Amino acid sequence: MLIILTDFNGLKDEMWLENYQHLLQKDFNCIVYDTQKLGEIACKGQSEIQIHQAFVDFGIQKAVDNLLKIYTEEYTILGFSVGGTIAWKAALYNQRISSLYAVSATRLRFETLKPAVKVNLSFGELDMHRPNPTWSHELRVRSTIFENANHEVYKNSDFCSLLCAQIIRQKSAGNF
Repeated sequence: MLIILTDFNGLKDEMWLENYQHLLQKDFNCIVYDTQKLGEIACKGQSEIQIHQAFVDFGIQKAVDNLLKIYTEEYTILGFSVGGTIAWKAALYNQRISSLYAVSATRLRFETLKPAVKVNLSFGELDMHRPNPTWSHELRVRSTIFENANHEVYKNSDFCSLLCAQIIRQKSAGNF
């Protein structure tokens, strides 16, 4: 099973997300979660700054808590932006997560513990909030950096194809 966690916008802007589902659904049972709903964030009438602050104040932890209540079998998790941070934090507490893919999860730069699962991180080279090499070295985590790409690199169809191919290859090789 592959759990997919949306970015900050939830399912509001889901066209790019459909590309991932289309490419991955023949190899995985894919289940998509809207991070806003998972984090119990009331977004109606809220600005992006207010929504971001709600994630920081309580939404990330609430989403982690809710995600941990849902599944009892082993699964892989793919998270975009704040979804990647939620995935990382869930993997710290959940032995059922077999591997984790986080894309543009810039809040990871504040994390000091690494989950005991296979971790795959991807960032755009131009994303000024991505973790620095010192963080990666200290946590012994490698990140794939995509040249000339910004924070929303995951919305690029070429990136989507590359990442999905990697996920499918690793599943086929038994590297989950």
